[in-house]
Amino acid sequence: MKTLYRLAIPVLVLIAMSQTSAAAPPDQQDRHFANTPFALSFIEKMDKASNKDYVVSPLSLQLLLGMVMNGAQGKTAEEIYSVLGIDASEAEEFNNYCSRTIERLPQLDSKTKLNLANALFVNQRYKLKEDYLQKVVGPFRAEVSSHDFKDSKGTASYINRWCSNQTEGLIPSILDKVSDDMLCYLVNALYFKGEWADKFDSRYTAPEPFRNNGKIVGDVPMMKNFDDYRYYGDELFSAVCLPYGNRSFNMIVLLPSDGHSTAEVISFLKDKGAGWLIHSTHKRKVDLWLPRFEVRYHILLNDTLSKMGMPSSFTRRADFKALSPDALRLSFVMQDAVIKVDEQGAEAAAVTSAGMIATTAIPMDSPVEFHADRTFLYLITEASTGSILFAGRYSGTK
Repeated sequence: MKTLYRLAIPVLVLIAMSQTSAAAPPDQQDRHFANTPFALSFIEKMDKASNKDYVVSPLSLQLLLGMVMNGAQGKTAEEIYSVLGIDASEAEEFNNYCSRTIERLPQLDSKTKLNLANALFVNQRYKLKEDYLQKVVGPFRAEVSSHDFKDSKGTASYINRWCSNQTEGLIPSILDKVSDDMLCYLVNALYFKGEWADKFDSRYTAPEPFRNNGKIVGDVPMMKNFDDYRYYGDELFSAVCLPYGNRSFNMIVLLPSDGHSTAEVISFLKDKGAGWLIHSTHKRKVDLWLPRFEVRYHILLNDTLSKMGMPSSFTRRADFKALSPDALRLSFVMQDAVIKVDEQGAEAAAVTSAGMIATTAIPMDSPVEFHADRTFLYLITEASTGSILFAGRYSGTK
């Protein structure tokens, strides 16, 4: 029997209020938290670890870790702060940033559909602390429900339906079953669908050779356009900014120069900061080639997050007693993501989930050429803060 935890201000009221209010502009704190080293450090780890094309959502993971952070204490909390790139003194303001992000981003562009949702699915044998519930139901707008985890497949089916509904069916399931040893599952879902401000004409899409590590790996359906875009270029890489809708969101495609790698580009951006890139582009006439592609990706993030600085969370040294007196440690953090890019725009979704185990268990006038006919990176960003919603690598290989 599902039981909804109820607080003084029901989450449905908060959601209704956010939908009717105008999107407030980002403040300096929003830009600060959107541009901590976290997103690019995460992308760097994915780029090194994956031997195939990937797509991930730094923003989805950031929000999920925010919910986890609020249940942590002591060294465990300090490690999570470090991974998120914040100080302990900034924890409350980070919660406020998450709240503003969840409220503001979906309102920025009526032509772009964006959904951000959080949920906690709790084993009915256990209770979460009221202080913790206040922090996640308020700032994170989290839905909290209680379930019989002994009904393993039934509860998994409920969680999967929630994920499918929040991602418009792009991610239909994340779990085959649940374990009764688990205290709760924490889940963030992020869905994005945007139309290009300047669409590609499908009549010009044609097969073109694609290179990976200097070798042709086959033909890909190459979309083509010749128009004004914001552009950046140096000896290491070139970048073109493709806006969606009213230009609140962009896809930034980063193409390494011959002889350079995606890893070098990411290392360069880490030194400069994600927000630097959008401000370094200038309007140019661009002869643009971009593949039409689709990527699906699943990754278990335990090892990645441990290497980023929070190893205690996955051991018996973890301290999540601020979440529940019965909390022991994280069992897993994982992310499922998908992106589809075509002549009309892009559709992308990510679900980031965690399982908590219980104790008992420069510009010129001439056109530039930007032919993405070799391995490239891409970022879907929010223009005003530089927040990275999605990031990936495309190499033309399966």
